[in-house]
Amino acid sequence: MKTLPRSELLAIVEGGQRELDWWTTRLGLGYSANAGNTNQGSLTIAWDLQRADQRTLSTLGYQGTFGYVNKESNVNRHLGDVGVKLLIWRRFYVVPASAQFLNDKFQNLKLRATPGAGGGIHIVDRKKVEWDFGSGLGYQYTRFISAAAGVENPRNDGFILLETYADFDFTSDVELKLHWRTNLVYTAIGNTNHVGNAVYLPSMNDFLEILNTYFWGERTEALFFIVPIGFLSLVFAGIVYRTQQGGFMWGIVIPFVLLGLALLVTGAVVGLRTPGQVEHLAALYEADKAAFIAEEMPRMEQVNANWPRYVAMYVVFLIAGAVLRFAVHKDWALSAGTALLLFAAIGLFIDGFAERRAQPYTQALQELSSRTQPGHE
Repeated sequence: MKTLPRSELLAIVEGGQRELDWWTTRLGLGYSANAGNTNQGSLTIAWDLQRADQRTLSTLGYQGTFGYVNKESNVNRHLGDVGVKLLIWRRFYVVPASAQFLNDKFQNLKLRATPGAGGGIHIVDRKKVEWDFGSGLGYQYTRFISAAAGVENPRNDGFILLETYADFDFTSDVELKLHWRTNLVYTAIGNTNHVGNAVYLPSMNDFLEILNTYFWGERTEALFFIVPIGFLSLVFAGIVYRTQQGGFMWGIVIPFVLLGLALLVTGAVVGLRTPGQVEHLAALYEADKAAFIAEEMPRMEQVNANWPRYVAMYVVFLIAGAVLRFAVHKDWALSAGTALLLFAAIGLFIDGFAERRAQPYTQALQELSSRTQPGHE
């Protein structure tokens, strides 16, 4: 292990060995509405893609805002931004390229593009507070949706960029981000423009995100895959019962009814109980992490211990199905063997995803357990 002095530390970036580990993305949606003397509402969409390594920060983002009053649109705004920051020292960075693109119907803007370059300084760089200030020069292209006679359209201007960004981590779960940008247009001061936003993030901590991801996957698979497969199995058994006869018919109907019912009931139970289970576990986690670990760790240990048993059962199904299908020359064996082969494949498919989904949740439980041990700091 190599130890570096604090003065040589440029940044701490969460990542890994693969290129994919440097990338993150986030999507946010918001909607509000009210009805009464006036009916109005607004929809906001925010998306960003970011790549961060030890020296560079590359970003791509979009913000869309839409609003209406009494079914008439009164807000229609789209803002895109792209940029690259290069960290040259612990306190200073340069921005070799950045740009914003704005379309706003109600500001009469078909397109305002503001490419530029500059640099900045980390004024405050603490664990709980970050504050940056940047400046630069750029070119502003403005095309209006409509322009009065004698008004230049499009316009070409130069501007001085003044920008500040602050990030406050009040607690591990609450964050406030503030950003303000002024494009001071020195060729036509009246075209100076400002863009700012504030983002309040009362987000869940990392463990609760992992917990919700795990159980959301469980519920999705149960309701949108296992339940439909079980239902279709019963439908298919009914069709075969009406259209076939003899041993071939019973070789299909019996396994499809039994295993279809098992899938239908299991999927419905898992899908319907999961919301209450998540609510209980999240409340227990917030109230008493030790009690949460004492309840959830043994359950997940049992879940993980069952995977080899399930695989063994499916292997038995595969072997029995193959023997019946290819070695027993009877009508009932032909259909029953094929049914067992099909359900073995379905079971391996379902539990393959489930086992993989349980791994990060189990690992997070183990890490949480180690952190809650007496004497751990």
